[in-house]
Formats: sequence, C-alpha cells, structure tokens
Amino acid sequence: MYGLKVAILATDGFERSELQEPRRALNDAGARTEVVSLKNGEIKGWRHIEWSDTVGVDKTVESVDSEDL
Repeated sequence: MYGLKVAILATDGFERSELQEPRRALNDAGARTEVVSLKNGEIKGWRHIEWSDTVGVDKTVESVDSEDL
C-alpha cells in the first residue's frame, strides 16, 4: 500500500473506532490518509454512547479534487 492515497469521508458523530482504527492500519501499511468532511477544522466522534475525540479535517468536500487523491 506504500504511496496509496485514501480519502476518509466523515463528519461530526462518526464512531471513533470506525475511523481511527482503519486509518491507523492504512497509515501503518504506508498509505497516506486524509480526512474529508463538510467543514474545516475538527470533527467530533463518538465512543459507544459518549462523545469522544476530535479529528482534524484535511480537506472539505467542496475543496477536494479526485485528482488530489
């Protein structure tokens, strides 16, 4: 996977493990991941039934170009 570029589409309310664990695995395998969301800044996730960590947004849906990924 070295050199592979992967866009992760997410927004507020994502399940923490469903974003962070696959992202970590992709990064560990040599891929470059970017979080793409509806807004700039950070998005907030859930861990089971409670609010959890925030994740930085790399690009917005409006600004991303498929050629960039």
